[in-house]
Amino acid sequence: MKSDKVDRRSSHLLSTLPPLAKLARDGRSSTLSPKVRNSKIGCRRDWDNYLQSSGLYLSFSDKGNLASVIENWPHDVEITVVTDGSRILGLGDLGINGMGIPVGKLSLYIACAGINPLKTLPITLDLGTNNQELINDPLYLGSRRPKVTADEEREFLDEMMAALTERWPSIVIQYEDFKNPFPSLERYKDTYTMFNDDIQGTGAVILAGFINAVKQSGVPAKDQVSSSKATLLSTQVVC
Repeated sequence: MKSDKVDRRSSHLLSTLPPLAKLARDGRSSTLSPKVRNSKIGCRRDWDNYLQSSGLYLSFSDKGNLASVIENWPHDVEITVVTDGSRILGLGDLGINGMGIPVGKLSLYIACAGINPLKTLPITLDLGTNNQELINDPLYLGSRRPKVTADEEREFLDEMMAALTERWPSIVIQYEDFKNPFPSLERYKDTYTMFNDDIQGTGAVILAGFINAVKQSGVPAKDQVSSSKATLLSTQVVC
């Protein structure tokens, strides 16, 4: 944000998102953003420290009324990050405690891309959980039921995607940390402005690494066949 005068709504949002917008203005985002992201999104028991909502929760019980729920969001939105919490980093199924994932990713976009915090929307889907520990925990704030079926999830996501783009036609929708990321990517990639960061984002970063490694080596890509095979073999051994 260019001005230091932040209205009350902005102040509230910046208190729930890690304060990377301010860090970006101060030129310190590259130093602190990894610490903010890692400390925020790796929380197993988010409900123990719950004070207020950090984003928008969409529950399976809202199915059929998602447009009305989304209509209640008070700001114009340019980008959203959506997770169902079913595969958070190496922590597994965290249910709605996965809200730190969209919050963390959008915070980096705020800091590194200069996106207005009020134009971001973290979304966590409460579609149930297969984590029995969460289901048994009396303090867990999500639905205490097994994860919905694949068909039920597809119908829910169809409704959500239509509702989001009806409210904000130019919105960018990023999927993050779904246990099975491929069905939604294949279903929506040609219809909506969306991508899956775990698949496409990771692939783009790896490709960028190869491209820049070739540039740094000074050897044209066409002459790097043998060295590329050696690199691939070494990568397979490490993996």
